[in-house]
Amino acid sequence: MPPTPFADAFKTTVKLSTFRYSTLPLMWKAKKFFNTEFEKTLALMVDELHKFLGNIIAKKKERFVAGEDLEDKDMSARIVRRAQGEQLDETFLDNTTVSFVLAGQDTICLALTWFFWSVSSNQNVEKEIVREIKQKAGCLRDMVYTHASIYECMKLFPPISLYSKEAVEDDVWPDGTKVKKGTSIIYHIFTMGKSQEL
Repeated sequence: MPPTPFADAFKTTVKLSTFRYSTLPLMWKAKKFFNTEFEKTLALMVDELHKFLGNIIAKKKERFVAGEDLEDKDMSARIVRRAQGEQLDETFLDNTTVSFVLAGQDTICLALTWFFWSVSSNQNVEKEIVREIKQKAGCLRDMVYTHASIYECMKLFPPISLYSKEAVEDDVWPDGTKVKKGTSIIYHIFTMGKSQEL
């Protein structure tokens, strides 16, 4: 197979970014500051991603300026179109494109796999979705049953089963639980989606 600099940089970036979670913040921040070890590699891989995606954005912008219709062609075309219309800067374009690539790879594959498995396992749901597609072809907003089926599947089989957030300030939850600033909150979406109580 031919070399794939973008795919290799993408995989390495995800791996090294995830590695930060298992390292003391002081350690990886020091390595980043001194540009050593895996933080040096991470910086190089991120530059590679930005270069690759920057070229794609530049070509889309050229087509947009030339008056070509970029409507509904692909996600990067939509991002460029929006940025031009709202006069958003290069940083917005770059970061948004990187976010879509990073967030979309595994999650979309997982969501679609579980959705098609769930639908194929339930003939009544499959028939209803097919009926709705035939009746309302071309108008996604009116496909209420299909939309609900996707949401139900994502509730039962979330693409990201475990997630965490960090409190940016002291807070009190509705049940009275006090959360201090800097506290990491980890929640298990997979389990929550299967809880009849929730």
